[in-house]
Amino acid sequence: MNAAGNRNTDVTNLSKPAIEEAGIANYVWHDNRHTAFSRWIMGGVSLVAVAKHVGHSTIRMTMRYSHLVPKVNQAASDAMDSFYTSAVGTADTRTDTGTPAGFP
Repeated sequence: MNAAGNRNTDVTNLSKPAIEEAGIANYVWHDNRHTAFSRWIMGGVSLVAVAKHVGHSTIRMTMRYSHLVPKVNQAASDAMDSFYTSAVGTADTRTDTGTPAGFP
């Protein structure tokens, strides 16, 4: 019940005292949505599944969270490490051709 004795139906008003007590500044209810997306993705839920569940009209919206995909990021790091580890001493990995602007 709220101060007027009516049943609370607004979740924002229900959580306001706890948010204030916790000292959280600049909180908006929409923050919960972003937190949920982030945790789903970090937990391994695919970007496509999240996009569909939350109603994003394009996958592009959901791609904002792609940096949180743990396996993809680790796979990319592993691939780069593998490339540079195998290239050391066996291949010329320089990008400078030694000529102005790369022209012969």
